[in-house]
Amino acid sequence: MKRISRKTLYKTILGLVLAGIALAIWFRSSNSRTVEPISHQLKANSIRLAKDLEVPWQMRWLPPHYIIFTELSGNIKLLDIQTNEVRTLIEVKNVVQEIQSGLMGLALHPRFDEYPLVYVCRNYYQDSIMMMAVDVFKFEQNQLDFAQTIIQNIPSFPISIGGRLLISDDGKLFLTVGEGVDSEEAQDPDSYAGKVLRFNLDGSIPSDNPDPQSPVWAIGFRNPQGIVKVDSNIFVTEHGTFTNDELNPLIKGGNYGWPLHSGACDSPDSCSQWGYTDPIASWTPTVAPSGVSYYDHNQYSFIKNSMLVACLKAQKILIVSADKDNAAPRSRTREMLNGQLGRLRDVLVNPEGRIFVSTSNEDVY
Repeated sequence: MKRISRKTLYKTILGLVLAGIALAIWFRSSNSRTVEPISHQLKANSIRLAKDLEVPWQMRWLPPHYIIFTELSGNIKLLDIQTNEVRTLIEVKNVVQEIQSGLMGLALHPRFDEYPLVYVCRNYYQDSIMMMAVDVFKFEQNQLDFAQTIIQNIPSFPISIGGRLLISDDGKLFLTVGEGVDSEEAQDPDSYAGKVLRFNLDGSIPSDNPDPQSPVWAIGFRNPQGIVKVDSNIFVTEHGTFTNDELNPLIKGGNYGWPLHSGACDSPDSCSQWGYTDPIASWTPTVAPSGVSYYDHNQYSFIKNSMLVACLKAQKILIVSADKDNAAPRSRTREMLNGQLGRLRDVLVNPEGRIFVSTSNEDVY
């Protein structure tokens, strides 16, 4: 038998299994009926829709049957889930891909039919200093054209960047920003590091921010890599160090403790004593939570009203149930795809209740 070198085997695994995006997931059922498994480990099958991508970072659903997504290397691409065709819409200019940095968050205008605008977050160098910016592109005739840069000159670093985008129903743009290399700045209200920022869609500062002169909405984060809207509430995932990854409710003016505190509070009074916001879930050992989506469909009723958290280090989807008030106190967390697809960067739920996952196996962060 011919011996296959480790180098050849590594390339084969990457090409066949590890370089895909948008894996359509469905749950096994009994007699074609949806049945909730007894175990906390849910079984799921998957179909690979695309491969050979360069760290697909954030996905959004684009009706009627497309997924638009960013690649860390600087491309915005479009996947047709009916044909599995992937094409490049635009190669974004002035993007620096260095360690964790590159082209990251992506969001669509909430009235996309009327205003077909795509918002993306990128890293770039200004002289020798890394910065973060948000660009707006116009989607017309199945192509993207640059419109304008609405946010720029946000200090950034190649590690602990954050970089997720979310647009709320009231037309506010949220941008997560990591601590970078200086943990102490996460508690400095005059620094953008370790924060969640909130802007109007033109890049201006909303008058109802905690400080109407600052985009800072909440402080005390290490590396917030996921953000999701659940009804009228917003939740954020956050990377810890070696302990206490978190899922947090995003509250106006909230302080999430880093670097002075991480994980669940010792008692209900301890958080209020120090003015910290308690996470609704935390994980030790760390799981490296990244993109997150909300599942509120009947197709898989046993995970309805749950947040789906894509995990890089743990290589699984965590399923965190939300109660009627959309606050998920520390209830049992279920999981699926445990170790089946490698590192998971993002998760997307489309209007039909189908679940799509992007993998991130060319990087180690």
